Amino acid sequence: MVSKYDVWYLLATRGEMKIAEVVKTLQKPKQYANIRKLIIQLQQEGYAKKKNQALTAVINEQTKKLYSLLSFCVKNQISYNFLFRKPIIGFISKAVQKEYFTRDDFKIHGQTFNLYTEALFKYGFLLIISKNPLKCRLLRHHFILELLSFFGKKVTFYNHHYYNYLPNIEKELKKYQRTRTLRHNLFQDLEHKDEVKFIHMSLSLEGNPITLSDTERIVMRQVVPSDYKLLHIQEVTHYAQAVELMIKKAREKVALTLPLILQYHRLAMAHISRAGELRRENVRILGNPSFKTSDWQLILMRLKQLMNIPYLNLKRDLLPKSLPLPLSSTTNSRGFTPL
Repeated sequence: MVSKYDVWYLLATRGEMKIAEVVKTLQKPKQYANIRKLIIQLQQEGYAKKKNQALTAVINEQTKKLYSLLSFCVKNQISYNFLFRKPIIGFISKAVQKEYFTRDDFKIHGQTFNLYTEALFKYGFLLIISKNPLKCRLLRHHFILELLSFFGKKVTFYNHHYYNYLPNIEKELKKYQRTRTLRHNLFQDLEHKDEVKFIHMSLSLEGNPITLSDTERIVMRQVVPSDYKLLHIQEVTHYAQAVELMIKKAREKVALTLPLILQYHRLAMAHISRAGELRRENVRILGNPSFKTSDWQLILMRLKQLMNIPYLNLKRDLLPKSLPLPLSSTTNSRGFTPL
């Protein structure tokens, strides 16, 4: 069934259209009456108006937000008709308030809970901490914040706490390795798809516009789409090379060290200058203002915490020597920077 968002997005992208043109473009001749009702509803809600005997989308701050949300969904193969429903908006607005939530936190049917969590996990907005019992966590994604804001949900995201997940990870890893041995071919295919999803989600956070399906074409089929900038394609291919090396080193059980981290960074960010170096300035990601980056002066210390290596034992000669200390925070045009 055609929704009002389908109709409005069509008007917003195509410009002035008559009802018959809308029906023809959507290829829903049997839904003429329904589409006409949706257009009337959009006019009453202030999202569409008549112009020169045709219909056009109204442009204001609210509709700009709607267009941004719908475009993000279309580019990333997300069903906006599913996410924009009132029940799931209510579900999300409650889920963001708890760092971890389970089925017991919601007064909804178990199948509905599973449907919502599976969809949010599929779209990259939810992290499953454990499956038995099912324990989940919504990620602080800019889309989630913008979605709730658009629907007038004034809620505060949960406060983040630090936990040690290593025991749980080791337990799940043992289960995974046993199953992987028994069903090697199936798991190999799933691993490749997971790698593509990881690459897409990571770059999407930093403003790369390449969709999940096109990321798969580039990484798994070596097919380069023609409708993207060379920089965006380089970001995907370079990131894929870094991920491939990370997986190889992990299988060889190579310990994580600062030089190895910088090697990963050098591969992933080969399209920029100073790839593979620790940055000496503060940065922000222009396409994702909600994403917080570390202060440059804390990076070395936080890497120490990650690897559990004493701070004073880290080799200071790994830092760039010729760069002056910045007087203020700086940002490049897209937010892609040295580590």
